[in-house]
Amino acid sequence: MKPLRDLFLLDPDITFLNHGSFGATPIPVVEAQQAWQHRLEWQPVQFFITDMPDLLADARQALASLIHASRDDLAFVPNATTAVNIVSRSLSSPWLHPRPNTVTSRISRICLFAS
Repeated sequence: MKPLRDLFLLDPDITFLNHGSFGATPIPVVEAQQAWQHRLEWQPVQFFITDMPDLLADARQALASLIHASRDDLAFVPNATTAVNIVSRSLSSPWLHPRPNTVTSRISRICLFAS
């Protein structure tokens, strides 16, 4: 079995202790990313207009199968902040939506909820 380090393009002369802040991408993921980019660049209009809707539906179905959910209950969002915002706004909780005289801010409650 290949050492895990060999799956990354990291400089072998450096010992990286923190992958959380600026983590390297595994080589197979980089190769897949490049293949997708090549496909997009080859026929951009076809990719965005014709291919992308089906590709996104297929990806949602694969994720739905993995987490035992309905594809129609899943949506892709640009980032984690957007996802937390959507979820928090969908909840009806006095903790998330207090009366106007509550001292804490909605931002701090969402941050606490997210952490």
